[in-house]
Amino acid sequence: EDGTFSRWEVFNEYGQPVDCPASSSDGLASCLNFTQLFQAHGGDITSAQWSDADTILTTDRDGNASRFDLKSGRAEMLASDDWEAPITIWNPTGTQLLTYEDPEEEPNELKSEVRDFASVETGKDLGFSIVKAIWLEVGLLLETETGELGLYDPQTFEEIANLTASSEGLTAAAISKNGELLAAGFAEGDVYIWNLTDLAASEPMAHYTPQSGVEEWDVKRLDWVSAPTGDGDRLLIVGNKAVVFWDISDDTVLIHDAPDNFADAALSPDSRWLAVADSNNVRILNVANGVVEWSPPAHRDRVQGVAWLWGAEWPHQTDPPTTSERLLLLTWSGDGTARVWDWSRRELIDVLYGDGWINIAAFSPDGQHIFTAADNGALRLWDTWVQHPTELYATACWLITRPLAPAQIVQFGLTERPPLDCSNGSD
Repeated sequence: EDGTFSRWEVFNEYGQPVDCPASSSDGLASCLNFTQLFQAHGGDITSAQWSDADTILTTDRDGNASRFDLKSGRAEMLASDDWEAPITIWNPTGTQLLTYEDPEEEPNELKSEVRDFASVETGKDLGFSIVKAIWLEVGLLLETETGELGLYDPQTFEEIANLTASSEGLTAAAISKNGELLAAGFAEGDVYIWNLTDLAASEPMAHYTPQSGVEEWDVKRLDWVSAPTGDGDRLLIVGNKAVVFWDISDDTVLIHDAPDNFADAALSPDSRWLAVADSNNVRILNVANGVVEWSPPAHRDRVQGVAWLWGAEWPHQTDPPTTSERLLLLTWSGDGTARVWDWSRRELIDVLYGDGWINIAAFSPDGQHIFTAADNGALRLWDTWVQHPTELYATACWLITRPLAPAQIVQFGLTERPPLDCSNGSD
């Protein structure tokens, strides 16, 4: 209107498409279906998880909870009601929240409540002070201010089981795949196992104690693994200083790895490979013998986490897959990137540029998306290639202002520069 004319580039300095704030009605994001950016939090994202293939649940340091609907591109937030030092956690299905005061912040009043996400009304107070809460598929695992540990029904708030442990400082918990065993980890590295089929027995059926002489370390995650023969359960214990692979059936430690600057570890879906992140690197260990099979220099800054996925030829798929599904490894780091590695080829296949220090990342349950959560509150969603790159290029022809650069041809998995023909752009 004022006589000026502007030209806008579709791609940023890294060769990646620009931000997509929302999706179109047909589900295709407005910039080639590559990435979406949600900025619903004003501060640090403290937790992020998938509840299903289309929904991401997050909490922030102020106790606010948000739910992101990927189909509609909408973000809903439920505030923490201006509590002094709130901690908020989601239930696994993304329908309810538990909020409680952080005892380490010494608030004036300790309180806790459960709320439905759809309602802003205050929920029921549990009636006691919570030190740590973990919401599991079978109920709420709570450690109280008096050191008691119990499993509670989140609907009635009645105690399902009183659990005995000689440790304090609950940090992690997980339910076995058959729902019969509960594992809980504590601040000094101890892990206890209870049999939930016998709720009258509060004593643990198994107890892991860190090796003598090993510096105390906190348990931060527990992952159940079925034994190859199917006749027992194994537990991957991921701490802040070490990773332990524990066979519960005969109380045997199969792997104990404690490198300097340990960050995270994850076991492959077939239980054959253990990815261990320390400092800027990732090591892939053979679970059978503990031998390091591969150790690429993964990032320019400290690796924050690792995760595995069964995937096809992904993400740069120009032709139908010629091989069966393969193992992919996701790593994320303080250098602001998440990287996808093809384990079978021992190569890096994609780099996802985030919005600062990436704290959390995860594959969606169906393997179609990755989210990355940065320390500035930005949650970014990355789509897999749902179409051939040439088809995507044609779909967004009206957005392209110039032919692709050679580096972008490689970046998007194209074999040659597509013709810049937008004669059908109106379609």
